[in-house]
Amino acid sequence: PKWPVLVLAREKNLPVLRPRVNIFIEADPVDIESRLNARLADPESVAVGHISHGFGRIHLRDDQQYWSPEFTLRIEAEAGGSRISGLMGPRSEVWTLFIFCYAVLGLGTLILLLIGLSNWSLGQPAGILWGVPVGILLFSTLYFVAHTGQKWSRHQMRGLLNFCEDAIGRPLQ
Repeated sequence: PKWPVLVLAREKNLPVLRPRVNIFIEADPVDIESRLNARLADPESVAVGHISHGFGRIHLRDDQQYWSPEFTLRIEAEAGGSRISGLMGPRSEVWTLFIFCYAVLGLGTLILLLIGLSNWSLGQPAGILWGVPVGILLFSTLYFVAHTGQKWSRHQMRGLLNFCEDAIGRPLQ
């Protein structure tokens, strides 16, 4: 009866927006890297990827979709152990597409605002200002779509984190 409660508590601790891991472990970085690579090489493993020279990317083997996350890890030697830093987020192609769309919408809305305010200050018709709320609405819609995609991939983020925690033998949160 307590185990499902613990799983739910762990699930609530997972941040929604690009979860990060930054933890110190009293183990050799080469040992941590070899444990992760051994798990990743297993054909029965739920995740695929490779870690080399303290850096790697891991993603789930099955159930890949547009919103599926990847976990980027960095393992660095520190006095008395290793520092594991990680960032979980969408694949770089998805991230780049959303940043591009945000930039185009933001720049377009700013240009409409500047042209509209210039026309208004000169006493000319400033109907172009109606494009500003449309730009803000499109920007908000894009944010809502990205947020929804992150919610859809939440179980996959938890799966990646569980995989790494099992391979290392220690919680990463």
